[in-house]
Amino acid sequence: MSTVATKHLGLAANALHDAREDQGQRTTIDMYTRQPLLSKARTCNGIRKSSSPIYRSLPHNYPASMLIFTDELFECSLDTAPKYPRPGRTIVNCKVTADLRGVSKHHFESKVGVDGTTYVDVSYDLVVSMKTAIMKFSLEVGGKEKGSVQASYD
Repeated sequence: MSTVATKHLGLAANALHDAREDQGQRTTIDMYTRQPLLSKARTCNGIRKSSSPIYRSLPHNYPASMLIFTDELFECSLDTAPKYPRPGRTIVNCKVTADLRGVSKHHFESKVGVDGTTYVDVSYDLVVSMKTAIMKFSLEVGGKEKGSVQASYD
């Protein structure tokens, strides 16, 4: 038995502004990843997993509460997924919250910005996985799930 995706699924994340591709858009915007996690009409047989690497930048002396992340999975039923989320075109399918306070600090990278400010990048993956009639949206660090929610693909 085959399962066919009835919607595009994607993420919002900060991305570098491309003056040609992003003309007319704000220079800082939470936008779809260039490739959706799951494309409409894709056949999903058996177990399928699609992930996208993400990072968040935190102040150098961040409080522990900043390591509780919430990310959204967007959906779109149009034949072609829009490049940017738009009311009436995209909606939030679900949200996943994960507590990364217990994660090994080797997943964190200290950096210095052009203005001399020190900050920390926290790297993780946002994953959509499908097994039979269940679709899950999760946050993983180093391949270990830190939070998950059942997503809808009705």
